Amino acid sequence: MKTQLALLFTAITALSGCSTTTVERTVKDGVNGAINGILGSTSPSAPVTNTPNQSGNYSVKREKIYIIDAKKTSRDYGQTKISKSERNPNDKTRLTIERSFHPRIGNVAFEGYLYEYSPEGWLVNTSTKFDSNYNKNITLPAGQYYIKAQTRGVDRKSYATGTITIDPFVTNYITLEFE
Repeated sequence: MKTQLALLFTAITALSGCSTTTVERTVKDGVNGAINGILGSTSPSAPVTNTPNQSGNYSVKREKIYIIDAKKTSRDYGQTKISKSERNPNDKTRLTIERSFHPRIGNVAFEGYLYEYSPEGWLVNTSTKFDSNYNKNITLPAGQYYIKAQTRGVDRKSYATGTITIDPFVTNYITLEFE
């Protein structure tokens, strides 16, 4: 009975014009999707990245993110951007958190660190802490910074990482979208 079903499936596939590699890829994508669904819910501290491998299939990779380490992540998580800049009365270079949100949750509390880039392009090991409660307005030197932030008070941690450029002598308003 099983062999008859297998032959019927093969015949229908051949008649419909699908090659065996297309059928294999479809089956593997379905299996990988199921694996991603299961593994994606097991560890909230390690985001899952689906990346195509050499055979064209997708594999599951995890990356542990430590926001207090001066190391860039393998890719940018979420989105970090300067939403606007305004002159301030003291002509100081400032960073203010305008909004921090997760697209499926809404506004979220967070904590994060800024790492300044050296002239050679490396991250300086000295960090500046900022968060949604106490350090929303920071005075700092102008230049390029790498941001690493994570949500607080949410069941599953989400992250926002990326590079921003702080303009001098204005208040730079930043928006963090967590992934």
